[in-house]
Amino acid sequence: MAYGLASAEGGSSGGSGGSSGGDDIKTKSAAHKLVATTFLGPYIVALISSDVRLNHAESMAVARIEIYAPSSGVLAIALARRQLLCAVEVGDALYDAAMKDRALAVYALGSVPDKTIQLLVETGQPQRAIRYCVDVRHNYDWINLLTRLIADSARPFGGLLYACRVGLILITPDSAPPNADGAAILKLLGVQPAADDADGVRTLTAFIATRAGDAVMDDID
Repeated sequence: MAYGLASAEGGSSGGSGGSSGGDDIKTKSAAHKLVATTFLGPYIVALISSDVRLNHAESMAVARIEIYAPSSGVLAIALARRQLLCAVEVGDALYDAAMKDRALAVYALGSVPDKTIQLLVETGQPQRAIRYCVDVRHNYDWINLLTRLIADSARPFGGLLYACRVGLILITPDSAPPNADGAAILKLLGVQPAADDADGVRTLTAFIATRAGDAVMDDID
């Protein structure tokens, strides 16, 4: 059976792949909610059940269904079966709907390193972000990231204090990525290293302790 929701580029679905019929979405209660909550439900259910590779427009439709019916499970199934086209726009739609975990999965599988790293840091996972950056050998702009963190104090993981904590990881020799400019990071954070503190780790640690005071420090990974 041929399917094809025309994409913005005029493409259509193609290829195949996925898992066994045991995961057939039509056997799941999620499918019933999917059909009930969107006119695209039956079409997308048929596509995923057929194990075809979704095109851009179809993948965007999956994102919209996930946004309007978060418990449908359609995105998780499409991701698990490697059917979703993990385009930046798909991740952006989920991110804009405050579905950060889902957006992160799309960005990571779609090999979008800038947004993967940004989102890992925004969700309190800077160490994981650095490991990812090193693994994919990406030359990330850490100064730009820290600047955004400082400016965005309204976020749970934002503001100067959190930026300092991320900066500390970036300048610590054992955890620093190869392209992290320690001097530039300390300058941005407003920290002048002591004369006997070449890498600034002790000075920044003390600065963080002073800024934190009695504040409860959220765990970061």
